[in-house]
Amino acid sequence: MSGKLTTDVDKRLLRTTKFPPEFNVKVDMTKVNFPVIKRWVQDEIERILGTEDEVVMNTISNLVEESRYPNIKELQISLNGFLDKDAPKFCHDLWKYCISAQEGPNGVPKELLEAKKKELLQEKLEEDRAREEAQKRQEADRERELEIARVRDRERSERGRGGGGRYGGREFDRPPFRRDSRSPPPRRRDDDFYRNPPRGDTQSASRKRSTTKTPPIAFARPLTIALAATKTQATQLILDISSTAQTAREQR
Repeated sequence: MSGKLTTDVDKRLLRTTKFPPEFNVKVDMTKVNFPVIKRWVQDEIERILGTEDEVVMNTISNLVEESRYPNIKELQISLNGFLDKDAPKFCHDLWKYCISAQEGPNGVPKELLEAKKKELLQEKLEEDRAREEAQKRQEADRERELEIARVRDRERSERGRGGGGRYGGREFDRPPFRRDSRSPPPRRRDDDFYRNPPRGDTQSASRKRSTTKTPPIAFARPLTIALAATKTQATQLILDISSTAQTAREQR
């Protein structure tokens, strides 16, 4: 592929294009963990083109992986037709990662390691934040339930203290609310003694009624005798007056 690319590449573009100084550094691909870099390549191509492109991925893989010392300048010229103005920056970043990878102990670019660490740290921060928010929601729900329980206990306690009489403090035992009437209340007869007297006090009640309504015979008889005597005395007085008057006329 490299030989064919060399014959097809416009030599004039290779001579006239200004490349960054990093392109002059040789990279030994045996020291590079390219599968790690390849994941970055896939994400970057999808970002630039807006979709996955197998042709571009195959072109990059063939030019980079088939040669121990790939030519990054030729790769940029080949990608101009696919990536247009983004080809120089993409190739520059790719080559920096390859140089960093061959200098590292595990063949992984330190830039990608740092980016991965930041990504993992960000994910951990987001997980911690989500866990903290979930815990706060649980605590708020628990506090709300406790407050509702306290309110209910307080209401039951107030009903128990304030309504321990006729209805035992229970709201559902109380009669329905009635509006006050403008009519006067009915007359109460708390002691209907005369209508329904007790058994043991029947004679006493009869004596009370007799004393109140009709005088006893023992008191009525002397009163009658007194009235008769007064009438007799009045008659006698009239007779005495008449007799005196008659005597006076006879003396004249």
